[in-house]
Amino acid sequence: MPAQLYGLRDRGRLVPGHWADIVIFDPAKVDAGPLRTVTDLPANGSRLMTQPIGVRHVLVAGEELIRDGAPTENRPGQLLRSGKDTETVFARLGEPAEA
Repeated sequence: MPAQLYGLRDRGRLVPGHWADIVIFDPAKVDAGPLRTVTDLPANGSRLMTQPIGVRHVLVAGEELIRDGAPTENRPGQLLRSGKDTETVFARLGEPAEA
């Protein structure tokens, strides 16, 4: 449903021919670690970051990014471009968006 709401084509469903990202977590343990600032963006830009708690596995495009709670070396995925990888989504199903 989230992929459909954002107008993403061929994504968000676990069916042949579609891309899907999967997060496997323990609902009794899922949480966020302490908030911290990291400086790892171009031009020494900083951002806020927190470590996930209770997230066991993350798969993107069928490749494992997180295994047993630790990052892997895999970096699958791609930049999505509006209009090329997306469809126009209307505010209400069946109704065109107002200009």
